[in-house]
Amino acid sequence: MKKISLYILIFACFAQGAMGQDIEAIIKADPLKVTGGLSTTTTFYHAEGTIPSSRPPFYSVFNANLNLNFFGLVSAPFQFTYSPQQNDFSYPFQNLQPFNQMGISPKYKGYTAHIGYRSMHLSKYSFSGNRFMGGGFEVANKGSKWIYGGFYGRLAKAVPDTNIISRPGLTAYDRWGTGFKAKVGDKKSSIELIIFKAWDNKESINIPFAYAASTPQENLIIGTNIKKKISKQITFNLEYSYSILTRNTSAEEIVLQKHTYLNNLGGLYTPRESTEFNGAITSDITYKAKLFNLKFAYKRIGPEYISLGIPFMNNDVENYTANFGWRMLKKKINVNLSGGYEKNNLKSTKLEENRRVISGVNVTYAVSKKLNLIGTFSNYNTSVVKTTIQHLDSLNYFQITKNATLGGTYRMISEKSKDVHVIMINTSYQEASDIQGLGSLVYNGNLGYTLNKAKAGFSVSTLLNVNANSFTGLENIGFGPTVALSQSLLKKKMRTSLVFNQLNFTNDGQVVDQTSNVRLSVSYKLKKNHNLGLTGSFIKKENEARNQKYQEMTGTFNYTYNFSR
Repeated sequence: MKKISLYILIFACFAQGAMGQDIEAIIKADPLKVTGGLSTTTTFYHAEGTIPSSRPPFYSVFNANLNLNFFGLVSAPFQFTYSPQQNDFSYPFQNLQPFNQMGISPKYKGYTAHIGYRSMHLSKYSFSGNRFMGGGFEVANKGSKWIYGGFYGRLAKAVPDTNIISRPGLTAYDRWGTGFKAKVGDKKSSIELIIFKAWDNKESINIPFAYAASTPQENLIIGTNIKKKISKQITFNLEYSYSILTRNTSAEEIVLQKHTYLNNLGGLYTPRESTEFNGAITSDITYKAKLFNLKFAYKRIGPEYISLGIPFMNNDVENYTANFGWRMLKKKINVNLSGGYEKNNLKSTKLEENRRVISGVNVTYAVSKKLNLIGTFSNYNTSVVKTTIQHLDSLNYFQITKNATLGGTYRMISEKSKDVHVIMINTSYQEASDIQGLGSLVYNGNLGYTLNKAKAGFSVSTLLNVNANSFTGLENIGFGPTVALSQSLLKKKMRTSLVFNQLNFTNDGQVVDQTSNVRLSVSYKLKKNHNLGLTGSFIKKENEARNQKYQEMTGTFNYTYNFSR
């Protein structure tokens, strides 16, 4: 019923907006106009040597990225992904999550619907970077100060642990989620409210609860975003989210004594013994002038702050940062300074506490139209303090990490032939040390040259990479060339390219690791809408220390059809 109600609401939004349209314009417009493209990819893979195959030996994928336009009124982006070998794409753990997906987002003026496998952004601390299978809507009418939207759907498919010995820790429940956001304001000032809830279906795994590798969870997040343009130069931003997470919905229900207001949320959330409460806040204030800008920022993500709508998030961290940017010499020189302080263990519950001081500078200089230079330097001071009281167990670990880079590019165009010559050089240095006298040094250098002969459709690039590192007296040197060739043929209908890369690592003058890679590709444009592609790659690796010696061969055929606009 929840799904049906949401789809009815989406349809009602479009039906309301469609009233009062110019019928004559609709009749004259094309009933359906399609843009975008269809593609299919077939891949062959083979490996020999001391490593197992990292992917299936054969698979094919069909993709559709289309925009359907109905009568010039409704545009509907449509995406489709299908593979007959979908079960192999989570290799070697097949059937974890669906690979074949289809979704469409029809849009009429300020009304947008999301149907199928879609993604929406609520906020960076609630629901972001994740997909759902279900339905959603967004309303953002031109001239209106109100913007709102919501969704309902499945966030993850259940993964029953049918073989606990060979696949431990992979049990997962059917995870569902719903969210809503409403924003009011304009470019100068706005406030936004976000509500997100996710829950696991306890009945979606048909194995004994004692053997499950995870427990069913539930999560409710309420957040707000505030933006305020104080003046022409000053802007203020604030984002706050409060997360209520129950790690086991099978635990006993409780009546909260500290957060008493959460006892009155009704069916929206039920506190239990495993329920945790954490907040996340980000705020900044920026001052922008003609030739410089200044920004102060603060961030705090509480211990164990988790959102079931975000794949990964760092928590238990607090930092203060400042940035200063300055443009001079008619904006030819840009200087950016940054600094800050960061720490964790915000509730003093861990045995160790990390503290970090950050400072850095970045300078770019456009010497001329041909020459550009860049230089950076950063200094990271990190201390780890053991928080136990016993003096015999005390520990104060301090580490300094310095990073510096210096590089430049020189670009020259021949007046007669219009050939483009580019020379690039880049060097970097990194140093790390601690109070115990342990340290490491890393040097890296790149020197490259590129020639692009546009009239002949030919280009060549060469790059030499050198890497040297030292750790506690052990020294390793890595070096190797990269060569890339490209040529257009048959009146630029065909494009061929060849890339060769090799990297050798030596220890005390002897080669201990060697990797070679060759890649050949050919693409051909047939008439106006058809594109064919063929790619082959070969990788060979030998590592004496790890006793590795293997070869990987991959061949890919690709066909794309683009609809005429």
